[in-house]
Amino acid sequence: MRVGAKTVLSLGYWFSALSLGLLLHPYITLRRMVRDRLLRPLTLLPLVSSLTLWLATVIGVRIGGLFLNIVPLSFPAGWGLALGFLFWWVVWFLVLWQVVLLYLFMRFFLVLR
Repeated sequence: MRVGAKTVLSLGYWFSALSLGLLLHPYITLRRMVRDRLLRPLTLLPLVSSLTLWLATVIGVRIGGLFLNIVPLSFPAGWGLALGFLFWWVVWFLVLWQVVLLYLFMRFFLVLR
């Protein structure tokens, strides 16, 4: 069975709309997600995002290290520090976002039980 382009676009829109809703107004979006059992796994979106970020960073550092051994380039000294700061800022943002979502999930789940 072939999945049509409209179905893929529809699922992509649905996923991105819920993800943006969790980011911009988590209280309203998570309340709706707890009521619908199908949407409950999306509560772990920041955890999946942080694992994906970590994996992409590890792969990028490995490939980047190999590339820099082949083609020697010089970067300003502050670049490594700036990229490290950006990486850890995003990681802590995702961790704190996950904590907020888990708190709201437990709050709504216990109320609706």
